[in-house]
Amino acid sequence: MNRPLRWWRRYRLDGNPLRRRWDRLETAALLAMAALVLLAAWPAAALGGAAYASGVRAEREERAGRVRTAATLIEDAPAFTPGTPDGLPAQITARARWYTPDGRAVIGSVTVPPRATAGSEVSLWLDREGKRTAPPRTRAETEFKAAATGAVCWMAAATGLVAALCLFRRRLDRRRYADWDAAWIRACDRWRRPRPI
Repeated sequence: MNRPLRWWRRYRLDGNPLRRRWDRLETAALLAMAALVLLAAWPAAALGGAAYASGVRAEREERAGRVRTAATLIEDAPAFTPGTPDGLPAQITARARWYTPDGRAVIGSVTVPPRATAGSEVSLWLDREGKRTAPPRTRAETEFKAAATGAVCWMAAATGLVAALCLFRRRLDRRRYADWDAAWIRACDRWRRPRPI
């Protein structure tokens, strides 16, 4: 017999006299939990949508406050840089010159590919004051963060509901075992009584 059919026979709500009240309660709790898990998708999607809208606003603000500029290398980059103590390759840096939005020339170290030669250019992002900063957030990052927010919220709700169902089932199991013990005690009492011949 396949698994879905076994599951249906075990959990369906019918008039089977072998199904105890605790079995029906467990089935009702399972159905309620499944419905709540599905309903939890709506607030999770709303939170993901809010995170997306916030991310789009942050994208616009970052793009408005940052400028991309080209830095020209004034020295050759080393051909090889030893790795870091943890075995990762070290970043290669070289001195370069770039201009701030107000026209000032700045000389400093920039990360470059190996064997970059003097005169080649690398891209930098600057803020309004001319300080180096990270590139603005991309649409892919915004979409990923929004999707992750929605998924994490939904999974947290589902995990909480499954945990509540497990605790409820544990209480039902205790009740079932207590009923079994009481039934066995009654059966033993009946079996021990002398029967009329």
